[in-house]
Amino acid sequence: MMNRTTAKSQLVAKDPYLKPYKEKLQKRMERAALRELQLTDGERPLSDVANAHLYYGLHRTADGWVFREKAPNATALISFPDFRAFERAFQLLSQVSGRAGRKEVPGKVVIQTYQPNHAALQYVESNDFSAMYTSQIAERQLFRLPPVTRMVKVTLKHPEEQTVLAAAMQLQTILREAFAGNVMGPSAPLVSRIQNYYLQDFWIKLNRDATLAARKQQLREVIRQFKQLPDYKKVRVVVNVDA
Repeated sequence: MMNRTTAKSQLVAKDPYLKPYKEKLQKRMERAALRELQLTDGERPLSDVANAHLYYGLHRTADGWVFREKAPNATALISFPDFRAFERAFQLLSQVSGRAGRKEVPGKVVIQTYQPNHAALQYVESNDFSAMYTSQIAERQLFRLPPVTRMVKVTLKHPEEQTVLAAAMQLQTILREAFAGNVMGPSAPLVSRIQNYYLQDFWIKLNRDATLAARKQQLREVIRQFKQLPDYKKVRVVVNVDA
């Protein structure tokens, strides 16, 4: 098979108008070669990857009809930086596996992951919802996370990054005084800028007890006082509960 360097040389030789773009062509071919290596692991032809879709779906085999379902890159589900990632990964993968074995047609599920021994995947494999729930509710109780507590997310938004950072520092002081030991943040979310607004997030834990209503009202008052500060009147404040 012709290598990419030879292919590029022949391409430029056949079309001299491409000569000014020789370096750009080289970089493009290098990117293509890297992407091909990522897809094939250097162990199989690219055509096998391109035709992988033929392996999944409904097929007739020597033993009858079979439906194969694939969950690519399940590692991304269980590694997402959110305390609900474990639960959501189990829910989604269990739903996928359920589709692969409907009615009389036998099914097969292929889960692609770098962490095959991860507890969430083990629970999916054994279809053990009770064990998954038991492990997760114990973890939520240990770290005081929903549904054991209420989690309030407060997001600050402003077109200027320095302004939203300064506002976050100011609000942090007020929140930590009002909710000592129950405030996390500020920090920028994974997508730290949306529609030209820079973002900073706080999370506040509120106990599910008789004081919940009073603590919510206290948070409203804190935000009201913050929005009256002259330097931060144009900072948008968005509140979500158990978001």
